[in-house]
Amino acid sequence: MFFTFEAKNDCDNALRSVAKGDKSALVEIYREYGKMIYSLAFHYSGSKSDAEDILQDTMLKIMKQAHNYRHGSSPKAWVLSVARSCALDYVKKRGDGISLDAFDTDIAFTTDSDEHIYIADALKTLTKDEQILLKLRYYAGLDLKEAAKVLNISHSAARKRCQRALDKLKDYFDEKEEIK
Repeated sequence: MFFTFEAKNDCDNALRSVAKGDKSALVEIYREYGKMIYSLAFHYSGSKSDAEDILQDTMLKIMKQAHNYRHGSSPKAWVLSVARSCALDYVKKRGDGISLDAFDTDIAFTTDSDEHIYIADALKTLTKDEQILLKLRYYAGLDLKEAAKVLNISHSAARKRCQRALDKLKDYFDEKEEIK
């Protein structure tokens, strides 16, 4: 799911409006990024109800922190950074750590075709850090620099992690092809 330049501008303007006190502009932010925020929240919490709570917390924090957004930068990266922060805070308060079993493939794959199950199985071979990076990169459409910012890692670490994950997927698919 990639967003147009127009959507980026709309969200950029919506964040500016929220910073000026226009709470109704949150609707635009939710419309564009709500599913991604929920997916990220689910990744960290492992629970649908917790992910919903984190989504709400994220929207509240966006409302309170919109003045910190730099106009012209990536609204998606900024919003997902806020979501990640909320998710980590929520899980920390819950006290049981980040769920290692959480990876919401339902959002990425809406059908249960053999091809989608095959891809979901391949993704399970990756670490959770690699999974979330690929999800940010290819599902959310962030570039590596933006994904690194969301994950609070360096650009070079994101590049290495992404390459390692893609290499693992290539090896997985090559191995499956040899079996056929």
